[in-house]
Amino acid sequence: MERDFRVIEEIKTKLSGIAPEVLNDMMMVLQEEKTPPAAKVRIYEIVLDRLMGKPEATIRLEDNTEDMEEAERFVEMMAEEIRKEMGEEV
Repeated sequence: MERDFRVIEEIKTKLSGIAPEVLNDMMMVLQEEKTPPAAKVRIYEIVLDRLMGKPEATIRLEDNTEDMEEAERFVEMMAEEIRKEMGEEV
């Protein structure tokens, strides 16, 4: 798992080096009259997601004992998987 973190950090380092060029390209695309509106909206979404963060998601469960028990088992399973990936004892 630590190897994965190193790869991610290497990618981030490389991308940070080209970030100004990417931003300039995005600005040029936005200013181009021929750019389809959908492409412009997608660029705005990307920028806003980075600036403001994506909204939190919520899960609504009906008040049903079976559904709640299933949800609890699912959450426990996900927690175990995360601990395994992080190299922690389960």
